[in-house]
Amino acid sequence: MSVIAVVRPGLFTTVQDLGRWGYQSIGVPVSGPMDERSHRQANAMAGNPPDAALLEATLVGPVLDLPAGCVVAAAGASVLN
Repeated sequence: MSVIAVVRPGLFTTVQDLGRWGYQSIGVPVSGPMDERSHRQANAMAGNPPDAALLEATLVGPVLDLPAGCVVAAAGASVLN
């Protein structure tokens, strides 16, 4: 089994998928990524399905220890314009 070790979590790093649709009537918000287009692009670059969960980093990204052969994709816009 491959394991990703979190050395430092970063600031506001979250795990995001495309959200939970159909549960708003019981108080569960859809949520999802801040930039859905970038979410889909990163998953496509990594060979994942479009709705796969990913790490969304804001301000200061995490420091991760990744296993050999791990595929990583980065996508998104600058949040510091």
